[in-house]
Amino acid sequence: MTDQENGEIRRRLKPENCSGANLYGCFIDGKKDILSSFCVPVGMLGTDTAEAVLKAVKKVLSGTRDKNLLDIAFDTAFVMESDSHKRLMTIKDKRGDEAKAAVDALFADIAENYRTDGCYMALILCDRYDIPDIGSDGIESGESANVFPHFILAICPVKETKQQLTFSNASAVFGLIGADTCIGAAGAGFLF
Repeated sequence: MTDQENGEIRRRLKPENCSGANLYGCFIDGKKDILSSFCVPVGMLGTDTAEAVLKAVKKVLSGTRDKNLLDIAFDTAFVMESDSHKRLMTIKDKRGDEAKAAVDALFADIAENYRTDGCYMALILCDRYDIPDIGSDGIESGESANVFPHFILAICPVKETKQQLTFSNASAVFGLIGADTCIGAAGAGFLF
């Protein structure tokens, strides 16, 4: 993937551009148990929530090429015979129950094999990018030349917050915000 292609996908990670994308996620505890999972269209999230989720996912595409952004070539035999690669292709190309089953299997693999201390959230953003058709005059025609289906997997740490004292200016009252969990920016992930 070129820097230009990476930049184009990063620019698309805004709520108004991803309203048709699906977001899958699962919460995995420190014992490698999947505690909950979900699938929701990004367009059904509130704007603020969608922006926060897309910001966390976008972190996967941040960095320097060949340093923390690596292009991994798959061996031909792996592509032809591997159930893992078939699962990735199903997630990228399919929708509905077939994609959900492949996502659940990938989440189970992540829970079993990903090593970290504490809890984390695995997020998969499935999207399709219409590549605009550019005429011989260099002007976009408004039609799609191709569609680039892809997904981004982001593994984000989850941290417990402590109860905190707050103050409301409007009512001049002190209060407490209860302990909760916060999802951090992606620490690992990939684009497929």
